[in-house]
Amino acid sequence: MPDPRMGARNGVATLDHAELGRALIESDRQYFELGARQTVLTGAEIAWLDGMADLPAAGVVHRVVPGEVADPAGWVAELTAAQRDIGFTSGRVYLDEPCEPLELQLAAEGWTMRREPARIAVEDVPPSRGPSVELLPVVVDEDWDAKEAVHLADGIRPDGHPAPASRWVAMEQVRVATGRLDAWLVRRKGIVCGTVLSMAVDGILRMKNLVVHPDHRRTGVGLGVLGRLDDMARERGLVLGTFAVAGDVGELLYRAAAMHVVVEQREWSRRLDTP
Repeated sequence: MPDPRMGARNGVATLDHAELGRALIESDRQYFELGARQTVLTGAEIAWLDGMADLPAAGVVHRVVPGEVADPAGWVAELTAAQRDIGFTSGRVYLDEPCEPLELQLAAEGWTMRREPARIAVEDVPPSRGPSVELLPVVVDEDWDAKEAVHLADGIRPDGHPAPASRWVAMEQVRVATGRLDAWLVRRKGIVCGTVLSMAVDGILRMKNLVVHPDHRRTGVGLGVLGRLDDMARERGLVLGTFAVAGDVGELLYRAAAMHVVVEQREWSRRLDTP
């Protein structure tokens, strides 16, 4: 496998795959903390957007340190109660690596796990078929309306959890307002055909929440977006990286883009508004 191209990028020091993996994990931690309130649990933290805790994408338990958890059953009870007190209707716990004692307890209490491998663009992203795409910054209200229209047409939120399109976009607006996250409209031949976010963290350009309008799927738009973001990363001396849900359609896109897995995180989730 070729080494990341960091050394030749605007003087940025070379990072190996392990370092890039750690940076990708950190990018997720920082994304969830953008504009968020935070509270400390035993061996973990909760981050959530005020007034949006019932939106799965707006709150998580993360920064888990398994070595600080002596009692897995008590820990799961603590984090479950804390999320309910805040107003979470769906609980989400991110583990940066496998941890059998905690995961056995989560599974015993009805939580389900999905794997999220992270990939980086080590090689050149292959060219997309069809007309090229452009990325336009989401700035004014009309831009946000166009972005919401893409989410309305899609019907499935980027993280796979249910959420009204309007509230999803409101959540992203709060995070973008911090100035650390950029929102983009994807346009091809004058037509808005998708949306994506990006943020720079520790040597990587993190792609987040890519959505292609259903009318434009399987036409090369997704690969075109990756190519544009990879160019943007190169210009800034960064490496493009992203997460995908294992087995999801996103994984097919990232494989087609020659992106390599460098790390994996694990999301555990369950409904909290039922016993």
